[in-house]
Amino acid sequence: MLSLEDSNKFAEYIKAIEHLCIFDKDFGHALDNISSLGHTPYSITFNDTVSDEQAEEMIIEISNNSKEWYNYSQGLDSLIGDLLSQMVIAGCISAEIIPDSDLSGVKKSVLVHPKDIVFRYDAASDEFQPYQKIKGLITTNPNNLNKLNTTTYKYYALRKFNDNPIAIPPLIAAIENTIIEKDMLCNLKFIVKKLGTLGFLNVLVNAPKRKSSESETAYQQRCNTYLEAVVPQLEKGLSSGYLVGYKDTHEFKMESVSQNVQGAKDLFQLNTEMKMSGLKQSPLFLGRNFNTTETLGRVLLAQLTSKLSLYQTTVASFLEDMFKMHLLLKGYKFENVYVTFEQPLLGDQVRAEQARSTKIDNEDKLYKQGVTSQQQRSQNLGYDVPNEDEPRAEVIPGSGEDPNNDSSSSKNPTNDDDPTDNKTTED
Repeated sequence: MLSLEDSNKFAEYIKAIEHLCIFDKDFGHALDNISSLGHTPYSITFNDTVSDEQAEEMIIEISNNSKEWYNYSQGLDSLIGDLLSQMVIAGCISAEIIPDSDLSGVKKSVLVHPKDIVFRYDAASDEFQPYQKIKGLITTNPNNLNKLNTTTYKYYALRKFNDNPIAIPPLIAAIENTIIEKDMLCNLKFIVKKLGTLGFLNVLVNAPKRKSSESETAYQQRCNTYLEAVVPQLEKGLSSGYLVGYKDTHEFKMESVSQNVQGAKDLFQLNTEMKMSGLKQSPLFLGRNFNTTETLGRVLLAQLTSKLSLYQTTVASFLEDMFKMHLLLKGYKFENVYVTFEQPLLGDQVRAEQARSTKIDNEDKLYKQGVTSQQQRSQNLGYDVPNEDEPRAEVIPGSGEDPNNDSSSSKNPTNDDDPTDNKTTED
């Protein structure tokens, strides 16, 4: 059984990351990149045995009811954005699909905070079962847990280690460098506040002469009193923009701090690069540009697209479960429903279409050469079975031929309006 101590430790990390995504600009930027770029249009399809009429009817059923499935929001669009955000923060989807009391369909979906989820091993099923911490009760007691129904509750981990079902938050590695960055900013704030951005004024004044009958202690006290009287006058002069003093008595010198902090930029950049590495994104995507070349930029963009596809696939799994539950409760008969998101970026979608077009051409050549069958070609293109046993006859544009009608009169077409016709007309 997973210990509650481990679950509570991950819960603290999740709360810290959630806080940083709200108040830290880099964490917030990383979250926005995933939730906005990954929120693309999607399509709903069904298994091949479902007719086009039934598929259209089921899609309309989903569209008409899905607006009510996520309270205080715009429906599925808001749900998808929040699911993407939940994965960025906690590394998983933790949500429950709640059906109507009469089991006539899905009533709503609710996000369950991952920090409240605990897994316990069940020997009977040989699986880990999810439990929810009961608010207001001491969570160190294993009995203060509410077992969740896995038919309605869904937990999809983006990444986990070994047989531990608890998800690893993707941004957890950036917390340490964020703490270092906060300390650096506090030090810089102190320097700016105390010394100023341009430097500080160094003022030297002559000490008062010591009286012959004056003790050492009395003399030191009188010197301190003199300096304390000078400071207000200096502050008043600085606020007015000028200082007045006696020649050979007061010495004014502006000390620059730029040389003392000239390495601060390099230190900040080094820590920022390590922080971005923990955020799993390039500094280029978070408003930083550390001389990234165009070629490297394309590589980083492709890498981000690959990560976004993983997020989208996880969200699609939850949507498929929700759509399937609603349609089955409505009485529809089918096997599977599939949700497919479009490519995150337009350029990626164009390249994907070009690659697919090339693959189709290659498969057609192999089929025409007798290397592969219609069944093999369909499977290589991502389909379980072909729609027809043999390819449909190709229609040549402009020929006017109907490949399904051998007696078509268009075999010998004539055109009275054709100016190239050489026939003659008698009056």
